Amino acid sequence: MKRFFKPMRGCRIFASEKHMTENPGTLLGWCEKVDGNICIFKPVCSLETDRFIWRFKDGPNDWYEYAA
Repeated sequence: MKRFFKPMRGCRIFASEKHMTENPGTLLGWCEKVDGNICIFKPVCSLETDRFIWRFKDGPNDWYEYAA
């Protein structure tokens, strides 16, 4: 599996070891679009889109991992 440092359209989003509510490695969804510091994604368990902040001014949000 190829990992990315930032989300990009079509990549899969997984929970990292630092995620507070999901087990590490859990597939959370697929990236639909990246708009600045916001990742808009389609969750596994929903037909609607959701969003999260993937990058803070201090660096990336370490709750998430991205892969092809």
